[in-house]
This record gives sequence, C-alpha cells and structure tokens, in this order.
Amino acid sequence: MGLKSASWLLLALLLAATTWLAATAARERMPAPGGETTNWLAAHSLALDRDELFVDADTARFRAAFGETPRGVRTDPHGGRLEAPYLATRVWSLALVVAGESGPFLVNALALVLAAVAGSWALRASLGAAAPLWIALFFFGSVAFTSVFRWQSELLVFAAVVIAGALVWGREPPAILDRGADQIYGGDVEKRPALWVWPIAGLLVGAAAVRHPAYALIAIPMLFDLPPTGKRGSRVWAGALFAVPLLLPIGFVVAAQGAPWEAPAAFFHPALLGWNALYLAIGRHAGLVVGFLPLLALLLSPLKPGGRRYLPLVVAVAAFAQLLMAPFDWAGDLSAVGNPWFLPLYGALLFCAGSGLHLRAALLVALAVAPFLAPFWIAPLADGTRAPAALEPLTSRLRERLPFETSLRDLPGSAELARAGVRLRGTGPTLRPAGGRLALDASRAVVLVESDRSLASVRLDFSANAPAALAVEGGSTG
Repeated sequence: MGLKSASWLLLALLLAATTWLAATAARERMPAPGGETTNWLAAHSLALDRDELFVDADTARFRAAFGETPRGVRTDPHGGRLEAPYLATRVWSLALVVAGESGPFLVNALALVLAAVAGSWALRASLGAAAPLWIALFFFGSVAFTSVFRWQSELLVFAAVVIAGALVWGREPPAILDRGADQIYGGDVEKRPALWVWPIAGLLVGAAAVRHPAYALIAIPMLFDLPPTGKRGSRVWAGALFAVPLLLPIGFVVAAQGAPWEAPAAFFHPALLGWNALYLAIGRHAGLVVGFLPLLALLLSPLKPGGRRYLPLVVAVAAFAQLLMAPFDWAGDLSAVGNPWFLPLYGALLFCAGSGLHLRAALLVALAVAPFLAPFWIAPLADGTRAPAALEPLTSRLRERLPFETSLRDLPGSAELARAGVRLRGTGPTLRPAGGRLALDASRAVVLVESDRSLASVRLDFSANAPAALAVEGGSTG
C-alpha cells in the first residue's frame, strides 16, 4: 500500500469513527452550562415550538432529556429570546426535524468530513501524497474534532473557512493552452480562470463573519489572489463576485433579527491585554499550545505565494481583536479544553502548510500533542479536564505548570462558589461543588479568591478533614 492510499485510509477511519460516535453516543451527553445549553434549547425550541423564546416548556424538555434543570441559559433581557447563533440554530433545528436527536451531531460530523476532504484536496500540491495524513493530524491532533460532539457553532464556521480556502487556493493556476502543431502561432493563450469559485467562497466567509466580525478578516488574503478578467486584466469583476456574496449572509441576518453581534466596544488595559496574550498562547485550558499545537508546524512552513503569505498576520490581528473586544470571554463558550473562537482561524492557517512538512515532522507533532489530546482520544465526549487514570500523572503535571486563565469568566470543569460578591474558584479537578461547599478530592488543591472590589479580609471555614497547611499568595493569614 502506497503512502497516498495509507493516508486516505487513516483519515477515512478517523472520520468514520467520529461519525459513528456522533450518530450513537453524542446525544446522550448533557450540554455544558452556558452557551452549549443555550444552543440546545434554541435549536429544540425552533424545531418544536417554531420560536426561540425561553419558556417553562423548554426547561421541562431539558429536564426530561437529562434529568437536570438547564443552567447558565443566556437570553435577551428585553424579549426573552435565547441568544444562540442564528445560522447554526437553523441548521441544527432542521437536522432535529429530519434525523431526530442525532441530527445536529451528524451535521457536525458531515461538516468535519467536508472540511477534511476539501483540505486534503487543496493541499495536495504542497504536501503531495501525505496531504490526507497531515489533515488527519491537524484535525485530530487538535481539539477540532471534539466539537463534533458539542453544541458549538464554531465547527460549522471552521468547515466554512476551510472549504472557502480550498476553493480559492486549492485550484491549479491557469495553464497555457497548446494550439497544436498544425495551427498558426498567434501568441500563447491562457485558460480562463474559474470565476464560479469566488461567489461560493465569499458566501462561506460571510457566513463565518456572522458568528464573529473578526472572521471577516480572513477575506483579506483571498483578495490578493483574485484572478484578472477582461482584456486589461482588471480584477474588479472577480472582486465583485467575491464581495457581494460575502455581504449577503450578514445582511440577511441583520434584516431577520438585527445585528448578529454586539457593537464593537474595545476595552484596552495594558496589563489585562498582556496577561490575556500569555493565556492565549500557553493557558492551561484555552491556550493554543494545549488545543492547537500543530499550528507550530504550519507557522514554521516556508511562506506560500500570493495572499497565503499574509495568513499568519491576519490571524494574529483577528485574535488580537478578540482579546480587545471580549477580554473576559475571548475564548468563546469554553465548555471544553480548547479555544472555540480560535477554531475558524486555525482553519485558515491550514493553508500555510508547505512542502517543508515531512513525515518525520508529523511523527514529532503527534508525540508532542499526545499529553494534551490523549484524554480526548480516549474519551472524546468528556470535557478533557479529567484525564484517564493511566495518564493522570503526566497530564496533571504538565497542566499545573501552565498559567491558569484568571481573566476568563467560564472554564471547563472548574468548581466555583460565590458568596456576597466574592468567588472561590478551584484551578483543577481536585475540587468539586458539594452541597453549597467545595469538596477536596486530593491531598492538595489551589483555590483562587476573586472579587470586583478591594477586600479588607476574607474568612474561609474548613472542615476537620482539611489539609494541615495553608499557603497564601497576595495576602497573609491571621
């Protein structure tokens, strides 16, 4: 079996296993509090009640499905409408009507499959027969595949970005037509560039921008590769074919429900921005090292020609915009280890892959991501915060050495307790909520004390089984 066949076989097996889990087990998983729960409620409300209002019937429906009351539901304070992504909610609700509870997860799996095939096809010129192998590593060596089992619209946005990039950068440049030996030479004649790809690519990027305005920046590198049309080689016609469809999804959503995102209101604080940049890079939960380590191989590839050479810069600007616009929610709905808001940007970076990526590098990347991704490989439906027993010593030690994202409001699996405006937050799975208190499941744990105002003192009560020693940073005991 050659490299090409083996690469496609590996990718097909991984995608088939993911699709099987999506069809059989994902519907049994309870959505995480917050954004995931809100998306579940909105999709079911639209499919069954033909609206997106949060009423008692929605609570009863959730309780009947999972045995618990929905938590962290996000609604419009004025109309009671569930604040869920507009386009994804409609896709999921249609899938619920057609295929039942497994429908939305099958849609997610289909999106991943289409993105994988498009990415493999687009990178064949750069990576050759190993393109499917690298796509398997980029998808399953990151948290991208875990979104299939979650109510996260970023996976659909990720697929839209990858397919748009494949349409723009995956096609061969126009070739020279051979007139043949029996024809009179009248100069070289080039094949006309395919213009049909540009409206589709624009429509997909526009759909991505509906989720977050920063994703619209992905269109900029594509503009550098607009094909010349007409006798004078003007790119205006191709640009119009790209730009007009790009604006259509945004205009449609604005007309249907108003602006899909809040008005940009950047919050600039140098210290907060610096810490968030550190957390974005190497944070314990939302850091790129934890969730998207293969991007290092992409960034170290030789610069690609055309607009692709600007992809790292554009992605950096988009990530910076997310930090400024949402300094306390820059990772999106963080219901699992990873950074959902970065996932579509990661899809754009796939097209930085160059011929410098060799099979030995793929093996090294796979070994490097194993400590962080192994919990997901073994238990894909888990949130990734609790590693299997065999991996616990290694993964826990690695994560404890990474900074804890104190600026994020929500973190996966974190135990929290709020009293009179003071919040206690555990930094790992060794603490869990229990009857209005925090229970310790190990010999030691780290607890953060957070408050939006200065505190003269904080009193903490411990049970008789509490650890014998207490260390305090940023304060004193007394």
